[in-house]
Amino acid sequence: MDFYKPRIVDKELKFRLNIFGAILITGPKGCGKTKTAKQFVKSLVEFQDEEKRASLLSDAETSPFLLLEQERPILFDERQDAPKMWRGNSKIL
Repeated sequence: MDFYKPRIVDKELKFRLNIFGAILITGPKGCGKTKTAKQFVKSLVEFQDEEKRASLLSDAETSPFLLLEQERPILFDERQDAPKMWRGNSKIL
């Protein structure tokens, strides 16, 4: 069973999601960024998922709009693995 213990940042994330189209959560490895973010999203894109990785990275490279055709908010976990999707593409968000 995966238990989520509420965090201080939860209230701030909820507030910002109601205002902004995107939020970047940063921090050291293993501090709970993904677990926290998962509490607030409706869709999940995991670039580290070995079964889907090649397809997701290909879409991010060639057709990033395909990854946005999901219920929002969307969590792009390990988004640094798809840098082209984010560089100079502010129009897609």
